[in-house]
Amino acid sequence: MLEETGNGWRWPGLANPLSDDLVATAMACASAVVASEPARLLEALAWGAPCVCDPDSAQEVGAVPQAHVLAGPSAPERLELAARLSADRELASRLSWAGRRLVERRHDATWAAMRLAELLALRPSLPDGALAPARLQLSLLDTPQDAMIARRFAEAAACLLVEKVR
Repeated sequence: MLEETGNGWRWPGLANPLSDDLVATAMACASAVVASEPARLLEALAWGAPCVCDPDSAQEVGAVPQAHVLAGPSAPERLELAARLSADRELASRLSWAGRRLVERRHDATWAAMRLAELLALRPSLPDGALAPARLQLSLLDTPQDAMIARRFAEAAACLLVEKVR
């Protein structure tokens, strides 16, 4: 469990706070992260860490308590929630995934731009522009460009384009 305190980030069992260059690694490895600031909460969520925070920080980043994070009003309550979260793998896994998706969907500029293009029915200028709307949909589903489904789609769509031209 990793906890943000007024004196830095603390890992249980260590006498001194973690150095700044280790915080991101610790977030990625922690069974739970107790974050006190919205910026640090976002960083931990981006690492996929199951998080505990105060209700105001959750609200500021758009996290819903019980859906994306656990939230407690006092520091002792947050530590108690983090201990519970560390012991519950299913809850930690669910919050980890939901928190990471929250960051991708609400705080990632690329995803926001793709979503805006979709909502405005903008068609990206690509060499094969007819396929752009479907490729946009695959991107919104976080499909890597080199994924097998993307290649299969391109092959199938190429056949459709040839038929359409004829």
